[in-house]
Amino acid sequence: MDREGFVSTACRPQVTLIAALIIAGSTLAAGQAALELNGSPSRTFLPLNFAHGSRITAGTFDGANIESNQNVSQVVDARSIGVDCAGIKDSAVALNALSDSGRITGMKLVFPAGSWGEQCLVKLSSTWRIYNSTSFTIDGGARCGLPGKCTHFKYTGSPGGAVVDMEQVQGFEIKNVFIDGNGIANTGVIVDQHSSGGIATYDGIFEGVLFDANASNSSGPHNGWVGLSVSPVSTVNVADIRVIDSAFECRNGTGTIGYGLGLTNGSRNALLEVIRHNYFEHCGYGIYQNNGGAIVEENTFGGDGSTIDDIYMTGTASHERIIANWSETQFSSSNQFLKAAFQDVTGEGIEISGNQIPVNGTSNGNGPGCALDVGGNTITSSEVNVWYPGYLKGKGGSKSCATTNGYSFTWSGPSGLSWPEDVTGTLTAGIFLPGSLKNGPSAGMIANSAESIAQGVPLKWTSATTVVETRAGDTGTGVVIGVSANAPGTSDRPTYVMTSGYIIMTADGDCSAGQFVTVSHQTPGRVHCTSSYAAGTVIGVVLLSKKSGGGVYVQIGLR
Repeated sequence: MDREGFVSTACRPQVTLIAALIIAGSTLAAGQAALELNGSPSRTFLPLNFAHGSRITAGTFDGANIESNQNVSQVVDARSIGVDCAGIKDSAVALNALSDSGRITGMKLVFPAGSWGEQCLVKLSSTWRIYNSTSFTIDGGARCGLPGKCTHFKYTGSPGGAVVDMEQVQGFEIKNVFIDGNGIANTGVIVDQHSSGGIATYDGIFEGVLFDANASNSSGPHNGWVGLSVSPVSTVNVADIRVIDSAFECRNGTGTIGYGLGLTNGSRNALLEVIRHNYFEHCGYGIYQNNGGAIVEENTFGGDGSTIDDIYMTGTASHERIIANWSETQFSSSNQFLKAAFQDVTGEGIEISGNQIPVNGTSNGNGPGCALDVGGNTITSSEVNVWYPGYLKGKGGSKSCATTNGYSFTWSGPSGLSWPEDVTGTLTAGIFLPGSLKNGPSAGMIANSAESIAQGVPLKWTSATTVVETRAGDTGTGVVIGVSANAPGTSDRPTYVMTSGYIIMTADGDCSAGQFVTVSHQTPGRVHCTSSYAAGTVIGVVLLSKKSGGGVYVQIGLR
C-alpha cells in the first residue's frame, strides 16, 4: 500500500489470489478450503480456529512443507462431531458415536488448544469408550504438564467409573490432554483387551498427559483412584504401552495409584511397558506393578505424608529396569522409594541404577525404616545409586533392606552401598558379589550352609558344596576356606565365602594391628590373634588394634 492509501500494482496479484481462494472455498464443504500453491498438489484442510470466533480463511501455504504421508482429510476437529468445548453440554455421546465402533481408526482427532486461559473443556457424563481401533491420534493441542492448561476432559458420570476406557486398540497416540476424575471417577484411563474384537492391544503412547484425580480438589480423589491402568484384567497382550513426559496428580486419598500395571489379574504378558520422564505427586503409590515388565526411568516422585511407596512391585515377568529416577518423597517414616515384595531368583531380575533416594528416619520405630527393599531378587546395577538424608534427617533409617525372603537375593554391579556399614539387618542374609559394595569383599565363592551361620566367622567344608562354622580347635593346616560375608539363617541357604577383602570378626582376647588371625582355641566361630603362626592356618591380618576381644577388623588373606 502506497502513502496515499491506495493498493499498489505489486499487491494486486496477492489480493486476487486471496479473493480466488475465498470464492473457491465457498464451493467446498463448510469449513474447508482448497489450496494449490508453488506447484504443489492441492490438499484439503480444516481451518484454524481461535478464541472469540476468529478464523483464518486464507494464507500462504507451501504444499512441499506438508508431510507426504499425511492424510490431511483424516484430521478431524472434535467440534465438528458435536464436542462442546465450553464444557456445558455432555460430549460423551458424540465421542462414543465416533470411537465406540472403530470409526476413529486412521484418524487424528484434534481439540483446540485454546487461548488466553480458555482451554477446551470437555464434559463427560459417562466413560469415553475407544474400542476396536488402530492407527489413531488424539491431540489436545498444547502440552499439559502439572499446570494443566490444555484440553480438559472432566468426568461427571457415575461414581467409580473411568474417564476413558480403551479396549482392543493398537498403534495409538494420546497426547496433550488433561484427564480429570473430578473426585468421582475411580480410574483416569484404562488400557486393556477385555471386550469383543480381534485387535490385539499393543503399541500405544501417552505423551504430555496430565492424569488428575480431582482438578478442583474440593473433595479430594475417589478412594482407590488409578491415573493410568494398563492391563488390569487381560492376561494376554497389552504390551509396549509407553507413558512419557506426563504427570500424575493423585490428590492424597486412600490407596491412590498414579500408574498401575496388571492390577487385577497380574498378567505376565504385559511386557515392554515404558514409564519415562514423568512426575508423580501426592500418590499412595506412584507406580504399582502386579507382574508384567516395565522400564521405569527418569521419573520424579513427589509424594506426601500418606505415600507408602514411590514404586511397589509384587512380581515381574521380564527384566525390570529402575534407572535414574529422583525421589523427593521425604515427608514421613512411612515413605519408601521401592519395595519389591516378592522373590523371583529364577527370573530376569531387576536393574536398579543411578537413582536419587531419600533415607527417611523412623519415629518410635514406626515405618519401614528402609528406603530400598530388594526382596529376594536378582539385582544388578550399572551405575551407583545415591542416598540422601530425608525425613528426620534419616535418623534410624537404612538405605536398603530385603524383607521378602531376603536370604535369596544377590546384587552385582556398583550398588552405591558401602561395606560394612550399609550391610545390616536383613541385608546380611543375601549375597553382594564382588564389586557391588564400596570396599566390599573382592573375591570368594558361593556355597550352601549346613546350619545357621553368623556373618564374619571362619568357615570349613562339611561336604563337597556345604559349609559350617569352625569349631574350637579347628586349627589344623588348610581347615579354614574363608569367612562368611553374609549370614544365612538356616541350612541350605546361599553362603558367600569371602577369600579377600576385610570384615569384622569376633576375637578372644586382645588384638594388635599387624597380628595374624587364626581360629580360636576356645570358642566356635571366633578367632585368635597371634604374632606367630603355622603355615596354612592364617585367616588374615588385624587392621586395627582392639582390647578385650570383640569386633576386630581383619584383612582376609589365607596363608
